Amino acid sequence: MSSQKSNSSVVLSDQIQWTVWFKSIKSRAKSLKVWTKVEPEPTEPEVPSILGREAYAGVNEPTEVQQLTANGPKTYEREMVRYRTLLDAYKVKQHKYEKEVIGIDAITQLVQSTVATHLQDSCCDPDDSLQQWIANLRRRVGIDDRVEKENARKRYKAALQPMRSPSQWDTWLTEYDQASSHAESVGLPDLSLFDMVSLDFGDAVAQVAKNWVPGFMDSGRFESNMDRREMLKRFRDHMTRYHPLDPRKFSRISPMVVHPPRVQRGTPLPLPIAHHSQNAQNERRV
Repeated sequence: MSSQKSNSSVVLSDQIQWTVWFKSIKSRAKSLKVWTKVEPEPTEPEVPSILGREAYAGVNEPTEVQQLTANGPKTYEREMVRYRTLLDAYKVKQHKYEKEVIGIDAITQLVQSTVATHLQDSCCDPDDSLQQWIANLRRRVGIDDRVEKENARKRYKAALQPMRSPSQWDTWLTEYDQASSHAESVGLPDLSLFDMVSLDFGDAVAQVAKNWVPGFMDSGRFESNMDRREMLKRFRDHMTRYHPLDPRKFSRISPMVVHPPRVQRGTPLPLPIAHHSQNAQNERRV
């Protein structure tokens, strides 16, 4: 098992990461067309043999078509036509199977690189199939839809706690956006009607956006193109204008200080520096 973890993927270590991890695996597997079915290697059709068929008198075991009785060649030809049909079908299945093998290998590597070591040891036996791995991981750390919706609803309700101060509005808005997006993705009924979503959001931000909320509640939320994402965009624009974020919060680069070169006494100066130094001495003499 590979212990290398992907830097860009969620690493599954317990129930907290299960939903996001499972969706990423499923999405990747669907894109490779290997999620719903892993087709076993097809059996290649068997070439018809003339051995054991009825032959002319004196021929113990026919080895050529000409040695067969009158009906023999017709029967043999029919079987050859059937064989060629089966062979074409086999080639199509074989090509599909080879593509699936590549896809399965890609998903296997993805699972190995995104599952914590302790779960790989207990759930991903090398002798088991990839489907068995997923089933084992689901039993170990998976959560059912009901629990997932309950957790999503709790987080969404917590994110709707009224914003008391505009000083951290961006942090509050980010959590609300993530919580509402997750609740929507799991089919939470609270997110199905935008009218209710907008009313809840308006109540939550009314204290810090007294000029924005009335206008949006009276007209903005009824616009034809309005949805939750557009509502958040407009609110963010409003807060950025009236409560701009501290730029120092996003700056990790210290101001660059340029120091003049340090030169020891007696060291020949480069031409431009020597010229500047000579001019400075002349100015002091004047």
